[in-house]
Amino acid sequence: MNKQDTARYIQLTEIQPFYYVRFRAQGIHPEHEVYEKMCDWLEAKGYVRDMSQHHIFGFNHPDAGSNKEEYSYELWLQVNPEELGDTTKKIYYYDGGRYAVTTTKLMPINYDNIIHSWPQLVNWAKNHGYKLGSHQWFEKDLTPFAKDEEKYLELYLPIE
Repeated sequence: MNKQDTARYIQLTEIQPFYYVRFRAQGIHPEHEVYEKMCDWLEAKGYVRDMSQHHIFGFNHPDAGSNKEEYSYELWLQVNPEELGDTTKKIYYYDGGRYAVTTTKLMPINYDNIIHSWPQLVNWAKNHGYKLGSHQWFEKDLTPFAKDEEKYLELYLPIE
């Protein structure tokens, strides 16, 4: 199911269940550290050769309030357990869910980037009569190995 609101570039979609391995880091800007952890694991494993088949989802964990200097960031790397073979990483399962999705840029800090896109997406969902879901919200990295200034993300807001 896909339905797009072309005026706001917001799409409704269903994420199907998937398996993943996770990586977590904590700090003032933990996103860079957690990506390094994931990349080190990928390199040592020699696992992912085609990133289009292995989506990367990230989120604050736990979600930090605006007055906190440090927070944790978690990445979920979608995997196929049969292809993975032996790993020291635990493999998890996500049930999927329904989402409102929009695309945004990570940088530069301005009205069109991630900082403003999340509240705009929440307001859009509420204004269009959607109840927010309790399943995991995500930032899906569309350009996983790009520099911050060139990074694009899809924001996945859970809805019922």
